[in-house]
Amino acid sequence: MAKHGTRLSVLGVLGVALSSYAIHVKKQKTKLQGGYTALCDSEAFSCSQVLTSEYSSLLSHLGLVENNSTLDVSNAHLGVLAYSLFTLYPVIRTVPYHAQVYTAVSSCMTVVMVYLAYILVFVLRDFCMVCVATYVITAALLWSSVVLLRAERSVPRLRKSNKLE
Repeated sequence: MAKHGTRLSVLGVLGVALSSYAIHVKKQKTKLQGGYTALCDSEAFSCSQVLTSEYSSLLSHLGLVENNSTLDVSNAHLGVLAYSLFTLYPVIRTVPYHAQVYTAVSSCMTVVMVYLAYILVFVLRDFCMVCVATYVITAALLWSSVVLLRAERSVPRLRKSNKLE
């Protein structure tokens, strides 16, 4: 089970790194307007346009929070928060039901990812290398979480009556 936890932690670190880069791109593009070209931009596609679109702050776009309010954080900020949970696996693995929590969180992340992928392809009609990389990481987190959950369930637990006193 240690390898499952290591995989979760590594994927979490990659997700935090990509989300942090997305935050950087959005800040630079907003601050410098047209004077900034992100490393993930090319003639064929523009991740900076995607990362600064109205869909880059899903909470306000869906009307869950007021636009430009304190709670109106970007998807990338939410990504840093969510992926950070997975980097903490060595600490959280001692918490009861940690595998169920990881599976639930990664399932929710996957639902959001599918929605954002739909927006990227069919609404924005663009390509975002950073976004797609986070989609791959999220799918890998879901898979790893389910594998961890199945591994945890297959480990026999000592019943109270079988414990040594």
